[in-house]
Amino acid sequence: MRGRARRPICAAVKAPPDSVLRIIYLGTGWVLVLVVTPVVGALPGPGGVFIFAGGMALLLKNSNWVKRVYARHTRRYPRQGRLADKVLRRPPAPRGRPKPELDEQPSGLWEKLRALLDFSSRAQ
Repeated sequence: MRGRARRPICAAVKAPPDSVLRIIYLGTGWVLVLVVTPVVGALPGPGGVFIFAGGMALLLKNSNWVKRVYARHTRRYPRQGRLADKVLRRPPAPRGRPKPELDEQPSGLWEKLRALLDFSSRAQ
């Protein structure tokens, strides 16, 4: 096992296009999301959440249509997209309006604090 590089777990879920395995993954994902999640969700406990997440992971890895719909949704609702990034523990994707670049230094309290720090460092 030492000589081989380990494959990430998510790479095992993505199948090559036009393969039987991809069709199986898509079918399993749709069944998990549409059939199993409501049944397990009616039972007490958080099982439906995990079933839904697994089904969506399969669909997002293997369906271009689901990827487009998900991307459109996260662009339209950036707060939910940031929450999804946080839950998935990945760096945030740029969404919404770009933040303006600050060419000059911020004024007000920041300048007062900087002046105070400069004064205290010169006094020593």
